[in-house]
Amino acid sequence: MSLEFNVFDDHQFRDGLNKDVEHCECCFFRENSGNSTFVGFVEIKDCKPKNISEYKSKVKTQIINVVRIFRENLIAVDKQEIYGIISFPQKKTAYDQSIFSDYSEYKKLYKSEKIHFIPANDVYIIDDNTLNIKNI
Repeated sequence: MSLEFNVFDDHQFRDGLNKDVEHCECCFFRENSGNSTFVGFVEIKDCKPKNISEYKSKVKTQIINVVRIFRENLIAVDKQEIYGIISFPQKKTAYDQSIFSDYSEYKKLYKSEKIHFIPANDVYIIDDNTLNIKNI
């Protein structure tokens, strides 16, 4: 399956007061698919592993901000699955949902924002109809 990526500029998104909106790095979706079943949003924090806790809240907010903008402008629609990929590349070993306080925080975020958050440095799309993620 071929994917298309949109890398966001530093000043890509502005609010009503013309101030920058904090946002994630990029998004991806199926190439040439007007009926794409998913959109993935990626935020990368290249920080030392000991500093991950400082960015736990910010990475989620940056993805949520862009997803809301996409939904408000009908770029992403309710029938699409939305994935928020959170990457800390300096963390050399696999990490899990510890980016969330606990599983209930993950569930609460999904319920309110309809975003599947995936903390991972390696993500594979293994199905061409939906985004199934295998975190290695």
